[in-house]
Amino acid sequence: MASVLKVENISHTNGTAALTIDSSGRILTPARPVLLAQGNVNGDVVYANNADITFATSGVNFGEFAQGGMSLVSNTRFTVPVTGLYQFQCTVYLNDSNTGCRIQLALNNSFNPTTTIAGVAQSGDAASRTMTLNHVLNLTANDYVTVRNASGGNRTVYNGYNHTYAFMYLIG
Repeated sequence: MASVLKVENISHTNGTAALTIDSSGRILTPARPVLLAQGNVNGDVVYANNADITFATSGVNFGEFAQGGMSLVSNTRFTVPVTGLYQFQCTVYLNDSNTGCRIQLALNNSFNPTTTIAGVAQSGDAASRTMTLNHVLNLTANDYVTVRNASGGNRTVYNGYNHTYAFMYLIG
């Protein structure tokens, strides 16, 4: 025999709302860790090789936010509050005349290739370009991810809110 659970809200014993099901069946999770950060300068910024790209979660222009315990420490470290699988995406606008550019995600400030999460390389015509990384990451509470210039030299990033941004959220 099938059972039917008829509830609209599920919460922790301390009263924190964990899940709501509206009358249309949509599931809302208001405590889900999520963060949206934008470039924090509307202009060019030169980043040295292995320097972390900077972002902001408030005071820029485009609805940046953090909830559910997610944080952006020192404008570079996307820090997770709980262990789980996270979706991470970043887009960086390289406004640089160099033909070889690379951005990488690093876990817990590691320069070790075995713990560098992912890399993307762009080469070809010396022109501005947008580079995007998109990954699912298996992280432990208090791990952090940084986006860094891994091009082998200085690169110029247009760090404007419509050009350089990142988001991260818990998927399970």
